[in-house]
Amino acid sequence: MAQTQQLPLSDAPVTLADVVSPKRAAELMGVSLRAVYHWIEKRQVEVRYSPGGRVYIVEASLLQRAPGALVPVSDAAGEEWPA
Repeated sequence: MAQTQQLPLSDAPVTLADVVSPKRAAELMGVSLRAVYHWIEKRQVEVRYSPGGRVYIVEASLLQRAPGALVPVSDAAGEEWPA
């Protein structure tokens, strides 16, 4: 079995345009929602949490999993998390 890479957690600024929900990540990657949560648990994708505690996946970390498999989507380009 291929060895998976654990991504380090980063505190770099991320905007709403840079993240996707776990459900959207599953749709983009063609996998189940459970698979996405498995990636999160194993730190195989980079995540951010909203002030309300919701988890979002940094879209660039999905590209590392399957280059070329992702179509960039941004509904809120340039918006930052509310303070």
